[in-house]
Amino acid sequence: MKKRVFSAVRPSGELQLGNYLGAISQWVEMSRGASLGARSRFARGSRSARQDEFDCVFAIADYHAITTEYNPESFQQKIKDHLLFYLAAGIDPKKCTLFIQSQNPNHTELAWILETITTTSELKRMTQFKEKSAQGGSASGGEKVISAALFNYPVLMAADILLYQTDVVPVGEDQKQHVEIAADIAKRFNHRFGEVFKIPQVKLVKEANRIMSLTDPSKKMSKSGEDKARINLSDPDDVIIKKIMSAVTDSGKEIEYSEDKPAIANLLRIYSACSGEPIEEIVSKFKNKGYADFKNKLAEVIIKKIGPIREKKIELEKDEELYQKIIFEGLEKAEIISRRTIEAVKKSAGLI
Repeated sequence: MKKRVFSAVRPSGELQLGNYLGAISQWVEMSRGASLGARSRFARGSRSARQDEFDCVFAIADYHAITTEYNPESFQQKIKDHLLFYLAAGIDPKKCTLFIQSQNPNHTELAWILETITTTSELKRMTQFKEKSAQGGSASGGEKVISAALFNYPVLMAADILLYQTDVVPVGEDQKQHVEIAADIAKRFNHRFGEVFKIPQVKLVKEANRIMSLTDPSKKMSKSGEDKARINLSDPDDVIIKKIMSAVTDSGKEIEYSEDKPAIANLLRIYSACSGEPIEEIVSKFKNKGYADFKNKLAEVIIKKIGPIREKKIELEKDEELYQKIIFEGLEKAEIISRRTIEAVKKSAGLI
């Protein structure tokens, strides 16, 4: 039996290179049958790629996106842009379930039920809530106002995962705690009301695909923040070249992978992830060469990797009928799976 994988991305900000290398490219490999964490060569149809096959459920997590400030006028376009970039990157909606979270009411219904068995002390311990609370919130009488939705974010995420009887959730280290609380909630529900949920397992994405900011290598490349710190999937070639050439570097001139040179190490990870070449070979290739030569070649490698995705997305934008067909069919598939779960939950909890 195939293992079910669930993953979702908030449609906020601009999709950028870190999103592609750390999440979207792995979604593509999983939907094609490649093993979790497999190197990109497995995506090209080798027998090794078929050792593990997955039933993939991918969501545009728009309810999660509105837990922080957003622009309602451009929000639908953000959702559409994200979904089209997934298609352009190679995700085949015929081989997975791809849908928009808010279109399936089973998510919020299950979240409410799960909130009744989740404690406030658990939610207060969530690292991301503490971080986002410190960053966001509007002022009222000199105090920051943090939405209840941001506080309850982990419960909705647990509902997202548990609705689909998920086996594996591929996440970065920063999201690990959310999957762990989902597993705890599932165990608690099963203990109190009977076995309904599978217990999801965390699968950490490859550290090599952890892409950092071009202006501060101590921070992740992010969809928010200053534009020059990231490579957007929508960036034209000339913009990519300009951003790479202005990316921060370390003291010295040597191209080497070292903790003492975090900026160059980050650029080497990007080069390796985009080209498929081992970092050791890249370092050897640029021995006795300067940062300018390395950056010029890095920009070429990035353009070769994501340029076709950008162009394919532009082409897909012209076909509104296809977009509507994909989200309708994706919702149908998501509802079939999630309806079975929500009915079992309500029956076990005495709600029907």
